[in-house]
Amino acid sequence: MARPKGRPCKCRKFVDPEDFSFVRRCGALSREDAACMLAVTVKTLSNWETGRSRVPYAAFKLLKVLTGYELPGEAWERWSLRGDALWSPDGRSFKAWELMQLVHVFSEARLWRDVLFPKTRLTAKILPYPRKADKAQLPVHRPARKAWKAKP
Repeated sequence: MARPKGRPCKCRKFVDPEDFSFVRRCGALSREDAACMLAVTVKTLSNWETGRSRVPYAAFKLLKVLTGYELPGEAWERWSLRGDALWSPDGRSFKAWELMQLVHVFSEARLWRDVLFPKTRLTAKILPYPRKADKAQLPVHRPARKAWKAKP
């Protein structure tokens, strides 16, 4: 179904030019660098920032990710990329080599788990509820009673 002429499409999101310019400057990018990162011309970028044409939301979101202003998705909320480090919400930085070491630690743990517990899996097994006839066959564990002696 085509939309009537003159009515804007509600599915598109556009960004305020000042917000776009602010994110570019926070990332310490020149117009040329930002244009290169977004694969557009410098003229297009300057048109976005001056308000002559609308800033596409996808370009704004990509610029925020590439400048380390934010990462995509709710799981990465308040995480950021600054320099060569990934910063957590509590202020801890992770370098690339640290994350690579973490991958090795997890893979070693998986290998040890498979070696030490080869048939153990974390899947639940559903057992049928024992019937009265089956209860007679089940072993009953009763602890042995110790003889109680009174102290003299």
